Amino acid sequence: MNKILIIDDNSAMRETLKYRFKKEGYDAKDAQDGETGIEIVRNEFFDVVLTDLRMGDITGLNVIEEVKKLNPATEIILITAYASVKTAVHAMKEGAYDYITKDSDIEEILLTVERAIEKRKLTAKIDAFERELIEKYRFEEIIGKSKPILYVLKLVTKVCKTDSTVLITGPSGSGKELIGKAIHFNSMRIDGPLVTLNCGSIPENLHESELFGHTKGAFTGAMNEKKGLIEEADEGTIILDEVGELSLSAQVKFLRFLQENEIKRIGENKNRLVNVRVIAMTNKDLKKEVSKGNFREDLFFRLNVLPIIVPPLKERKNDIPELIEHFLKELEERLHKPDLRINNRAVSMLQGYSWPGNVRELKNVLERSAILYEGDEIKPHDLPDEISHIGKENENSFDQNNLSLESNEKHHITNILAKFSGNRSKAASCLKISRTTLIDKIKKYKIEDNK
Repeated sequence: MNKILIIDDNSAMRETLKYRFKKEGYDAKDAQDGETGIEIVRNEFFDVVLTDLRMGDITGLNVIEEVKKLNPATEIILITAYASVKTAVHAMKEGAYDYITKDSDIEEILLTVERAIEKRKLTAKIDAFERELIEKYRFEEIIGKSKPILYVLKLVTKVCKTDSTVLITGPSGSGKELIGKAIHFNSMRIDGPLVTLNCGSIPENLHESELFGHTKGAFTGAMNEKKGLIEEADEGTIILDEVGELSLSAQVKFLRFLQENEIKRIGENKNRLVNVRVIAMTNKDLKKEVSKGNFREDLFFRLNVLPIIVPPLKERKNDIPELIEHFLKELEERLHKPDLRINNRAVSMLQGYSWPGNVRELKNVLERSAILYEGDEIKPHDLPDEISHIGKENENSFDQNNLSLESNEKHHITNILAKFSGNRSKAASCLKISRTTLIDKIKKYKIEDNK
C-alpha cells in the first residue's frame, strides 16, 4: 500500500484529501503544520508528501528541503493558493516533483500523485539496477587466485585510477567484458554512462553511423537524425568489443576522435567535443591484423596505451574449483535450486578438460549439469560426454600406471627379501623404509618371504 502524508494548516483541506486518498486505497496520514510533518517523516517513510506552501514559520519550501534530506526517494508535491512560475521553479530546484494549486479538482490531484508514485518506483528500479551492476562488476567478481589472474587484477586496479585508453585482449569467453565493465564501475567515471558496441555484430557499412551518428538524409535510409554511441557515452565510457572487426573507414574517424576528442556526425560539418574513455576488446592478434593490412598501425598504437591480456582458462586451471563454487551459487538463485553441490571426481574431470570455450563454456556446462542432474549432487555422469569421456580415460590411464608401479614395487621387494634370505630388518634397511612399512607391503602384495 502506497503511503502519503498531507501537510496543511487548513483542517478542512487535510480531512478532504485524507478521506479521498484512503478511499482510493492509500495509507494516508496528515499533519497540521510543517514542523509536525517533518517530525512524522523523521520516523516513517512516505512515497509522497503533499505540502501546503504557506504554513506559518515553516513553509512548504522548508518542508521540501528537510524531507529530501531525510528521505531522498520521497516525492513531494507542493499545494499552493499563490501559484506563480517563480514559486514552481524554486520548488523544483529544491526537489519537488510537481506543484498544483488549491483550486485544482481532486481528480487532478489524484492523477499528479499517481504519476509521482510511478516516478518513484521507476527511480527505485533504476537505482536497484545500478547497485546490481556495481555489485556485479566489483573486483571480487574477477574470480581466481592463480598467478595469471592475480597479475590481471593488479593491472586492472592500476588502470581504474587513470583515464587512459585500455586494450583488453584474450580468447573468446575468457572474461574480457567482465574486466572492461569492472574498470568502468571502479573508475572516476562510475556516475557517467557506460555504452557498449560489438563491432562484429553489425554490418561494416553501419560502423560509422553507429559510432558517430548521422543527420537526416545523410545517406539512403537515414530517415531521422541519429546520435552516435560515442556521443551517448559523453562523460562516461564506451566499450568496443571485437574492435578488430572495425571497418577501415571507421578506423580513420575513430583515430581522429582519439586524438582530438571530437566527432562529426555523417552529413554535417559541425565538430562536437566529447569526453569519453575508450575500452577496446578483441580476441584477435592486432599486430598480425596490422601486418595483413586489416587494421591501422597508428590506431593500434593509440589503443594499446594500457594493454591487459586475459589468460585462457587452460592456463589457470587452479582457479576452476573457485569458479565452480561461484557459478553454482549464482545458479542456486537463478534456477531456484538451493544447496547445489558437485562431487570431487566431477571437479577433477572439469579441471582435466582443455576448455576451448574458456570461462563462458565452464559456466554453460555447469548450468546444463545443474538443470539435468538427479540425486543430491552433480556427478561425473552428469557432465557432457566430451568431458566425462576424457575424465574416464585419465582415470584409466592413472589406474594402469598405478598397476604398473605396484607390479614393479612388488617384484623389487621380493628380490631384496630373497637377497637377505627373508631377513626383514636388513631388507627394510636396504629399501630405506621402516620394518613396519615393509611388513605392510608384504601383506599388501601377498609376498611369500618364508617368515
